[in-house]
This record gives sequence, structure tokens and C-alpha cells, in this order.
Amino acid sequence: MDRAMVNSYDAPSMIEKLKSRFKAFDIQHNRSLDIEFPESLFRQASVLIPLRIVDGEYNIILTVRSKQLRNHAGIVAFPGGMKDDTDADHIHTALREAEEEIGLPPEDVEVIAVLSPGITKPNSVVYPVIGIVKSDFQARRNESEVELVFELPLRRFLSSDRMRVEDFISPIKATYHVHHFVDTVQGESVDTWGFTAIFCVMTALCVYQSDQSFCFYEQTQVNKDTVFDPGMTRHMLQQMLKLEAKL
Repeated sequence: MDRAMVNSYDAPSMIEKLKSRFKAFDIQHNRSLDIEFPESLFRQASVLIPLRIVDGEYNIILTVRSKQLRNHAGIVAFPGGMKDDTDADHIHTALREAEEEIGLPPEDVEVIAVLSPGITKPNSVVYPVIGIVKSDFQARRNESEVELVFELPLRRFLSSDRMRVEDFISPIKATYHVHHFVDTVQGESVDTWGFTAIFCVMTALCVYQSDQSFCFYEQTQVNKDTVFDPGMTRHMLQQMLKLEAKL
């Protein structure tokens, strides 16, 4: 997004430009961007990537998961969760979970796009749904699931400030470049990393059309033209299936 668009601060125009930028990566318009996976081994989930327009800029709404949860306890995450049998589609799952976790009414979200999924432990295929949240939204966290709801400027995820990268080598010798973005929220240090950091970065690359590039996996470079490309996830999936076959 260019500075002229920020200065004019025409929210409807901003949203239309956002839809245009994400359309090329929206699996609703291009089914070839979706991935196939064995449902006997992988569970399906969706998350909402909630963006809020504040003074002509985009903020991203994130949560810190409760430390009492069985999976992913205490980490920074998007609102979201596993698909229910009653969910009509990925959008329904993401909006239902966002309402349960942070009190976000589905009617207060304008869906922009459904993106090619990523993979998280334990064996979950996770579909991100980009949505614009009403500017006057006030979070009401579900205390049993969410420790904290907070916002950061989306641009933050294009900055190297308080960012570090740690390499992790999987059991089958695949190298993951794990990005950590550390921020102070309400006086506490908050670390956004892993799946959440990847999709924050890719969302920022697409929104702001930055010329930066990032490497999250092996030697794959991600830039504004290749964000949300399913190739990286497909390769991860293949590696995970190879590992499964060895067990």
C-alpha cells in the first residue's frame, strides 16, 4: 500500500484495493492453489487473519493462547481452530472460532480472501482467511482459551527490529528458518513465531507490495509475487508423509 492511500484514508477504497491484491492468491478463485492431503492423517482447521484499519493503516489482531490448553499453549496465534462437521466451509470455521475466542461477531468481518493452507503440529492443515474487522471492534476474550488479545501494526512484520531467525532441522533433514518477532505488549514480552509469523509476514508483503523477500523453509524465497504459493506447503507435506512412512 502506498503512502498516498494512507493519507487519503478512504476505507472502502482501501478494502477494494486489498481484495484486488489478494485475489490472485484466493483459492475461491483459483482452486489450483489448494492442496490435497490424506484426511486419515491430517486434520483440517481454519484461522482468521483479522485486519483493522486504524488512521489509514492496517493493524493485525492476534491472541496469546491460554497456558491451560492442550495444544499450542501460551503461544501467539490467530483466532481459529479445528473444522466442525457443521461448518459449511473454511470461512465459517474461521468466523465461528473468532467469535468463540475473541467475541468477534461474524457480521463485523468483511472477508477478503481464503488462502492456500499451511501446516501446523500436530498434523493440521490450516486455511487462513483474511478479513477486515470493523474499526470500533472491542475484543471480549474467552478466558478458557485466550490469555491476551492484542494488536500490532501490520508493517511491524516487515521490520528487522527485535526479529531473529533460528534454524530447525527436522527428523528428515528439512531446514526450517523460524522467524521470531518480539514485541512489548502491556508491559510483557510477546514472541510471534512459527506459522503465525509466516502468515503475518506474507500478509504484510501482499498488502504493502514490499520488495523484501524472506526465507522460511529450505532455500525457498518468499516475496510479494510468491506469497501464499502452495509449493512450500506441498513440499512440507511430502516430507511429513515420507517420515510417516518410515515410522
